[in-house]
Amino acid sequence: MFAFIPHLYSHFMKNIFTVLITCILTVSGKAYPQFQFIAPQPGSLYHNPERTIVIRDGRPIVESSLHCKNLFTIRGSSSGNHEFETVLANDKKTIILKPKVSFAFGEKVTVTISPGIQTTDGRKADGYLFDFSIHPEYTAKQQKEISDARCKSMAEERPCNFLSADIPDNKIMPDLTILTNTNPAPGDVFFDNYSGIDAKTGKNWIIRSNGDSVFEKENHSAVNDFNLNHNGYITMFNYYDGGFDVMDSSYHRIGTYHAANGYQTDEHDFQIFKNGTMFLIADDYQYVDLSVYDSSYSSNALVKQNIVQELDLDSNVIFEWRSLDHIEVPEALHINLSSFFLFVDYVHANAIEKAADGNILLSCRHLDQVNKIDVTTGQFIWRLGGVKNEFSFINDSDQFNYQHDIRELPNGHLTLFDNGNYHIPHISYAKEYELDTEKMEATLVWNYQHPKIDTNFVASSFMGSVQRLSNGNTFINWGGIIYGENLPNITEVDTGKNIVWEMRFTDPYYELIYRAHRYEWDPCARPSVKLLRTTDITSTSAKLNWSFATGAKKYTIQYRIAGKMDWQKTNAMGSLTYKTLKNLLPATNYEWQVASVCDIGGNTKSGFSLLKKFTTSSEKDFINAHAASGISIFPNPATSQLYVRFNLTFPTSVQVRFFNILGEEKLLLKQSIESDQQLIPISIQQLPSGIYFVECIAGSEKIVQQIEVQ
Repeated sequence: MFAFIPHLYSHFMKNIFTVLITCILTVSGKAYPQFQFIAPQPGSLYHNPERTIVIRDGRPIVESSLHCKNLFTIRGSSSGNHEFETVLANDKKTIILKPKVSFAFGEKVTVTISPGIQTTDGRKADGYLFDFSIHPEYTAKQQKEISDARCKSMAEERPCNFLSADIPDNKIMPDLTILTNTNPAPGDVFFDNYSGIDAKTGKNWIIRSNGDSVFEKENHSAVNDFNLNHNGYITMFNYYDGGFDVMDSSYHRIGTYHAANGYQTDEHDFQIFKNGTMFLIADDYQYVDLSVYDSSYSSNALVKQNIVQELDLDSNVIFEWRSLDHIEVPEALHINLSSFFLFVDYVHANAIEKAADGNILLSCRHLDQVNKIDVTTGQFIWRLGGVKNEFSFINDSDQFNYQHDIRELPNGHLTLFDNGNYHIPHISYAKEYELDTEKMEATLVWNYQHPKIDTNFVASSFMGSVQRLSNGNTFINWGGIIYGENLPNITEVDTGKNIVWEMRFTDPYYELIYRAHRYEWDPCARPSVKLLRTTDITSTSAKLNWSFATGAKKYTIQYRIAGKMDWQKTNAMGSLTYKTLKNLLPATNYEWQVASVCDIGGNTKSGFSLLKKFTTSSEKDFINAHAASGISIFPNPATSQLYVRFNLTFPTSVQVRFFNILGEEKLLLKQSIESDQQLIPISIQQLPSGIYFVECIAGSEKIVQQIEVQ
């Protein structure tokens, strides 16, 4: 138990007030006066300079009370006072302070909260003061060690050099064989694979139970966990971008998400929900003196810690949990901590799950442990397995080790893939536990071990997943099965443990799957807004273009004059991905959107895409001040397309140049003109919005005109 620590702080308004604040620290947890959660954790070390601050009172906050002068103060011991943006998160309980300038390496940062935060129940939060420390600046040697450590950490899933190696010219994409297909659960199978030899190439797959392809895409950039997420969108980790891509049902990327606060996004798991909130895992590398635990341990170990972050709809961090604040490094019982120079990936978090009560389940592979973490406070609710195990295991004397893919079932049971690296003999299992948190018992109520193939156990040293399906079947991906031949990649068993579906790859590249899932998925996808375009705009017409959407039999298009309430609607058959609108008004701003109709009767529809806009040209563009030159350019303003009209003569060629306001050339077009051609379109989709000067030379005529691109 730590002693009570009084802190004095002051703030200047009309008078100077001195407030005594008591910080209570206990072995079991931490309590901050009237504050439910604070990040960084007070007194914590090893933070990045680009650090935000999270404060949660636990009650809804009156937003106007946050604008009081000097309510918050952030001061670095060497960088001084910091200006910051104050944000009230969507939950109306969490305050985020975003410094405008990064902190200095090696400094201590002090945060002062003055009394005055008002909650909607009429109360005011007390003041509080806390500090945290920024890690020292790394030397060039240390930066190299950290870079190497990232490869070593990744090596459990993929070789270190796969990102930089060339793709072999003779690399053949794998084929697969359906070994059993008797009575599987309904739905399609989602997974991605990579080669256990080169690790750089592979595919995203969606297949029917008979092996027919729904979707295949070769990857020349490595990906991980091709999956249908909680929000109905496909997600996967993209190693080159270092974040999780989100794709719509037509397989178009609509966003990418990364960890915040300067941390590297971890590739293992990403959970995004219908309300836009998300959980992800992040990685951080710090030099830690382990001799404080035991004098025989390394005094200069490079330790990888894991961070759990919850982000809201606006990608604000509203919760953060760091392993070094809660888990001691020697808990990694399979790692020798006595080396002179040591890299320690001591937690290796590889799955995150939002429990039914809203709290977090976290799989910590190198601890042989699953933890439940209170999402409001950051404290442990319970710990299952490992050195700090709190449960008695019933029917499972071997327990689990080096596990993957922990999930909570609707009945509260937990499933996981027990890689079993330290089982003797090495056998991997799919397991289901019932947890009694009053008696603190974990009862193994179901498990599956694959029958031997030839003389080989089906054992996976890394990766793997388990999914309980709606009909009670269990869908098992065996992960890194690199020992033995003819071993399956994916197996589905019924409640009697009979194999009802099984698949394996049939090529010599040792194709591996991180996770695999079966989903009932018959999407009625809306066209991707990123591929909506308006072309061929005249004073009275415009061509609307979009991309094919999965499941669409036809499309409904609605358009209107911008700012008006009433929509006009029209349709296009599913084989057509365009529609020309006619009888429009000249020089008018329009907006439009499109939705898919996925059945003949029109009962199954997607939502409408986001709005796109265009402006019809003006009739006066044909008789403007430049008409005397024989050339006119319209519309102005323009969105995605301009037109050049030749009113008097018919030149044989035209040159059009676009200059920004600094005189820099941004676009050049040279084009031959057919006989009697009076109108040529010019795509300006690649031009950013702004003001441009357009120089058009056609035959002996020349015009320079100012154009606004919207």
